[in-house]
Amino acid sequence: MLIGIWFALATSAMAQLTAATVTWSGKVADGKLTITGVLPGKYHVYSTVSVPPPGPFATTIQPSPDAKIKLGKTIEEPGIEEKMDPGFGKQVKFFAKDPTFVVAVESSTAGAAKIDITYQLCDDKGCLPPKKDTISVDFPAIQGGTSSESAAGTSTPVGSSVPTTPGGGSLFGFFLIALGAGFVSLLTPCVFPMIPITVSVFTKSDSGGIKKALAFCGGIIVTFVGLGVLVTLVAGASGLQNLANNPYLNLGLAALFLFLSLSLFGIYEFTLPGTFANKINTEGKGQYVGPILMGLIFSLTSFTCTMPFVGTLLVSAAQGSLLFPIVGMLGFSTAFSIPFFGLATFPQYLKKLPRSGSWLSVVKATMGFVEVAAAVKFLSNVDLGFQWGFLTQPVFLAIWSALMLLAGLFLIRGIKLPSVNDDGKMGPFRIVFGVGAFVLAGYFLAGINGASLGKLAAFLPPNPYPGAVTTVARQDGAIGDYDAAVTAAKTAGKPLLIDFTGIYCTNCRDMEINVFPAVKKEFAQFQMAKLYTDRPTVESDQKHQAIKEKLTGSVANPQYAILTADGKLVSTMPYTDNIETFRKFLNDGFAKATSGQ
Repeated sequence: MLIGIWFALATSAMAQLTAATVTWSGKVADGKLTITGVLPGKYHVYSTVSVPPPGPFATTIQPSPDAKIKLGKTIEEPGIEEKMDPGFGKQVKFFAKDPTFVVAVESSTAGAAKIDITYQLCDDKGCLPPKKDTISVDFPAIQGGTSSESAAGTSTPVGSSVPTTPGGGSLFGFFLIALGAGFVSLLTPCVFPMIPITVSVFTKSDSGGIKKALAFCGGIIVTFVGLGVLVTLVAGASGLQNLANNPYLNLGLAALFLFLSLSLFGIYEFTLPGTFANKINTEGKGQYVGPILMGLIFSLTSFTCTMPFVGTLLVSAAQGSLLFPIVGMLGFSTAFSIPFFGLATFPQYLKKLPRSGSWLSVVKATMGFVEVAAAVKFLSNVDLGFQWGFLTQPVFLAIWSALMLLAGLFLIRGIKLPSVNDDGKMGPFRIVFGVGAFVLAGYFLAGINGASLGKLAAFLPPNPYPGAVTTVARQDGAIGDYDAAVTAAKTAGKPLLIDFTGIYCTNCRDMEINVFPAVKKEFAQFQMAKLYTDRPTVESDQKHQAIKEKLTGSVANPQYAILTADGKLVSTMPYTDNIETFRKFLNDGFAKATSGQ
């Protein structure tokens, strides 16, 4: 199974690599090597002059290692164009038409020699991975001194070097960074609901605890690495986010969790159909299918919160740097899955405790209420995707409050579930958890009446409910369309602050509820824009997603960008729950935007 996934990934990657290419040719005349290329379609390639990060992939031209050729340090690029690229926030040089590169030949031996050309093709929709082509060129015998850049007697690339780690450093160093980011992402809001769900799912497993836990973690790792890079190559860097936010997928996940909750309530015993039971049983390899699928589901549900790191890697993959995104996703997902290995094995150790029958049934049933609450969250995503307007924040909180009330009554034996074995003694722990459920029920009710819910509010639907996108300024002064916001900022002579947000984004809700109220004074200095980017079926969202990716280099939500009054990018910032850090970003950005820097 895993081999098949990796084969599909490799096949897709190769298809992308060979989808378009430049036809190169070269000749030597008057002591200069001239290389020309024929571009496919509407693609362009960049200059050999490297741009400090963040910047485009620069073309490199260098003799092959076995070629006895030395090229000059300066390279001419007739026909090069230059313009401001909003994606990088700086001037970039590129060939919109067929490229030509001219470089002096300092020395060469007579005969054919190979020249390596590494480049990246981009168009208005995105970029292909960097590609290295090798051409053969006939050189005359040219005698010359050793150039400064090749004093060691080896050929030195002309132009920029092939990029290594994003941000510099070794591949192993980047793996460690990814590993650390994976542990940090465990603190994001999307992860916490999966803790009880993971435990509840594995309470239904009777054997193979450690092996099934490893299969579960393997599902997480394969999903992040395989699906992440594969979807990015096929659908672009935002493809994975669109997949996770697809309302039909969320509807299926909601149905799955409701299905599992009924089993936890003891209404039925989850068993495979007889035709499959003989082939997939608890002793065979089929016992690992379920945990692997759970790892897949867990990964999909966590994408919206892990996008700050994953999204950056996926943009890199979409622009061509495949090796580092794969290594980074491997390190990230490995760290991300480690704690869940312990959670997946935990129920197995619980079952080994004496007299586990009655109280374990109570634990399962309690977890059932949690899974219904998770299903409501997925149904909320469906509602937002189709813009039904049924599961508004007050309705959502009312349902969660009712679920916690029922869970509390069940735990203190105020109500009884006929299908649950509940004939044991009611100990102090059960009472404590019952009281805790009542507290949560009251907490959610208070939220309906406007009380602060803190970090919990990140899980809720936006309030007010996001209706159709409009270019008219909202009550908070924010405009919901990029072009209209740029025009308004220019008219008002104020810097533009763009809040790239999403209706499914838990980190966005966290910022809006727990950070934004503290920086209202700073917000007043800007023309505000609030641009939704995560609804796959809404055209304006996809437009704003592309703009966000160009401006910030990330598909993650939320992202914040400050532009001057005439539309030049000043600075960007991802999610942070540190008020002072965000305030400094706003003040520094305003100062730069108004000083012309």
